[in-house]
Amino acid sequence: IVSLAIIYLLEKKVAFMPLASGTIIAFFGGLTLYFDNPVFIYIKPTVVNLLFAFVLIFGKFFSKEPLLKKLFKNSFKLLDEGWKKFNDRWILFFFFLGFFFFAESFSFLISINSIAFSRLIVLASISFGTLILVVPFFRK
Repeated sequence: IVSLAIIYLLEKKVAFMPLASGTIIAFFGGLTLYFDNPVFIYIKPTVVNLLFAFVLIFGKFFSKEPLLKKLFKNSFKLLDEGWKKFNDRWILFFFFLGFFFFAESFSFLISINSIAFSRLIVLASISFGTLILVVPFFRK
Protein backbone atom coordinates (compact mmCIF):
# COMPACT_ATOMS: atom_id res chain seq x y z
CA ILE A 1 0.00 0.00 0.00
CA VAL A 2 2.90 2.31 0.80
CA SER A 3 4.50 1.65 -2.60
CA LEU A 4 1.20 2.40 -4.37
CA ALA A 5 0.92 5.69 -2.48
CA ILE A 6 4.50 6.63 -3.43
CA ILE A 7 3.86 5.79 -7.09
CA TYR A 8 0.71 7.91 -7.04
CA LEU A 9 2.50 10.84 -5.41
CA LEU A 10 5.34 10.70 -7.95
CA GLU A 11 3.40 9.96 -11.13
CA LYS A 12 -0.17 11.06 -10.28
CA LYS A 13 -1.44 7.70 -11.57
CA VAL A 14 -1.11 4.02 -10.71
CA ALA A 15 -0.95 1.25 -13.31
CA PHE A 16 -3.71 -1.34 -13.16
CA MET A 17 -1.58 -4.42 -12.34
CA PRO A 18 0.19 -2.98 -9.25
CA LEU A 19 -3.15 -1.62 -8.04
CA ALA A 20 -4.90 -4.97 -8.55
CA SER A 21 -2.04 -6.89 -6.91
CA GLY A 22 -1.94 -4.51 -3.96
CA THR A 23 -5.69 -4.76 -3.50
CA ILE A 24 -5.66 -8.56 -3.55
CA ILE A 25 -2.72 -8.76 -1.15
CA ALA A 26 -4.35 -6.26 1.22
CA PHE A 27 -7.67 -8.13 1.04
CA PHE A 28 -6.23 -11.56 1.86
CA GLY A 29 -3.82 -10.11 4.41
CA GLY A 30 -6.72 -8.32 6.07
CA LEU A 31 -8.75 -11.51 6.19
CA THR A 32 -5.79 -13.34 7.71
CA LEU A 33 -5.36 -10.71 10.42
CA TYR A 34 -9.08 -10.28 11.11
CA PHE A 35 -9.85 -13.98 11.47
CA ASP A 36 -6.41 -14.80 12.89
CA ASN A 37 -6.22 -17.68 10.44
CA PRO A 38 -3.34 -18.12 7.94
CA VAL A 39 -5.49 -20.17 5.55
CA PHE A 40 -6.38 -16.99 3.64
CA ILE A 41 -2.74 -16.37 2.80
CA TYR A 42 -2.41 -20.02 1.72
CA ILE A 43 -5.33 -19.80 -0.72
CA LYS A 44 -4.40 -16.40 -2.21
CA PRO A 45 -2.21 -17.81 -5.04
CA THR A 46 -4.94 -20.29 -5.94
CA VAL A 47 -7.66 -17.65 -6.05
CA VAL A 48 -5.51 -15.21 -8.03
CA ASN A 49 -4.47 -17.78 -10.64
CA LEU A 50 -8.01 -19.10 -11.07
CA LEU A 51 -9.25 -15.51 -11.37
CA PHE A 52 -6.71 -14.88 -14.16
CA ALA A 53 -7.84 -18.06 -15.93
CA PHE A 54 -11.50 -17.04 -15.77
CA VAL A 55 -10.71 -13.52 -16.99
CA LEU A 56 -8.88 -14.98 -20.01
CA ILE A 57 -11.79 -17.35 -20.68
CA PHE A 58 -14.21 -14.44 -20.47
CA GLY A 59 -12.07 -12.50 -22.94
CA LYS A 60 -11.88 -15.50 -25.25
CA PHE A 61 -15.64 -15.76 -25.62
CA PHE A 62 -16.82 -12.17 -25.13
CA SER A 63 -14.11 -10.12 -26.82
CA LYS A 64 -13.19 -9.68 -30.46
CA GLU A 65 -9.58 -10.58 -29.74
CA PRO A 66 -7.83 -12.46 -26.93
CA LEU A 67 -7.06 -10.32 -23.88
CA LEU A 68 -3.41 -11.32 -24.02
CA LYS A 69 -3.21 -9.80 -27.48
CA LYS A 70 -4.43 -6.50 -26.05
CA LEU A 71 -1.83 -6.70 -23.28
CA PHE A 72 1.16 -7.93 -25.28
CA LYS A 73 0.55 -6.66 -28.83
CA ASN A 74 3.58 -4.38 -28.59
CA SER A 75 5.79 -7.16 -27.20
CA PHE A 76 4.91 -10.06 -29.50
CA LYS A 77 4.05 -10.00 -33.18
CA LEU A 78 1.89 -13.11 -33.63
CA LEU A 79 -0.63 -14.17 -36.23
CA ASP A 80 -4.26 -14.34 -35.03
CA GLU A 81 -4.05 -18.13 -34.68
CA GLY A 82 -0.91 -17.71 -32.61
CA TRP A 83 -2.67 -15.30 -30.25
CA LYS A 84 -5.51 -17.79 -29.79
CA LYS A 85 -3.07 -20.60 -28.99
CA PHE A 86 -1.07 -18.32 -26.70
CA ASN A 87 -4.26 -17.33 -24.84
CA ASP A 88 -5.40 -20.97 -24.55
CA ARG A 89 -2.02 -22.07 -23.20
CA TRP A 90 -2.08 -19.36 -20.54
CA ILE A 91 -5.61 -20.33 -19.52
CA LEU A 92 -4.35 -23.87 -18.94
CA PHE A 93 -1.28 -22.49 -17.22
CA PHE A 94 -3.30 -20.44 -14.73
CA PHE A 95 -5.65 -23.36 -13.99
CA PHE A 96 -2.66 -25.64 -13.45
CA LEU A 97 -0.92 -23.12 -11.19
CA GLY A 98 -4.10 -22.53 -9.21
CA PHE A 99 -4.53 -26.19 -8.40
CA PHE A 100 -0.79 -26.74 -7.98
CA PHE A 101 -0.58 -23.93 -5.41
CA PHE A 102 -3.69 -25.23 -3.65
CA ALA A 103 -2.20 -28.70 -3.24
CA GLU A 104 1.17 -27.26 -2.31
CA SER A 105 -0.23 -24.83 0.27
CA PHE A 106 -1.76 -27.59 2.31
CA SER A 107 1.26 -29.86 2.24
CA PHE A 108 2.68 -28.81 5.57
CA LEU A 109 5.54 -31.28 5.28
CA ILE A 110 7.11 -29.32 2.44
CA SER A 111 9.56 -26.60 3.41
CA ILE A 112 9.19 -23.02 2.23
CA ASN A 113 12.43 -23.28 0.23
CA SER A 114 11.24 -26.29 -1.76
CA ILE A 115 7.89 -24.55 -2.41
CA ALA A 116 9.62 -21.47 -3.82
CA PHE A 117 11.93 -23.64 -5.94
CA SER A 118 9.08 -25.80 -7.27
CA ARG A 119 7.05 -22.72 -8.21
CA LEU A 120 10.02 -21.32 -10.11
CA ILE A 121 10.51 -24.61 -11.99
CA VAL A 122 6.80 -24.86 -12.87
CA LEU A 123 6.64 -21.24 -14.02
CA ALA A 124 9.80 -21.51 -16.13
CA SER A 125 8.75 -24.83 -17.66
CA ILE A 126 5.30 -23.68 -18.69
CA SER A 127 6.56 -20.31 -19.96
CA PHE A 128 9.28 -21.95 -22.05
CA GLY A 129 6.87 -24.61 -23.32
CA THR A 130 4.34 -21.96 -24.36
CA LEU A 131 7.03 -20.00 -26.18
CA ILE A 132 8.09 -23.10 -28.12
CA LEU A 133 4.49 -23.82 -29.09
CA VAL A 134 3.78 -20.33 -30.44
CA VAL A 135 7.09 -19.77 -32.29
CA PRO A 136 5.60 -20.99 -35.62
CA PHE A 137 2.97 -18.24 -35.35
CA PHE A 138 5.36 -15.28 -35.10
CA ARG A 139 5.01 -12.76 -37.89
CA LYS A 140 8.05 -12.37 -40.03
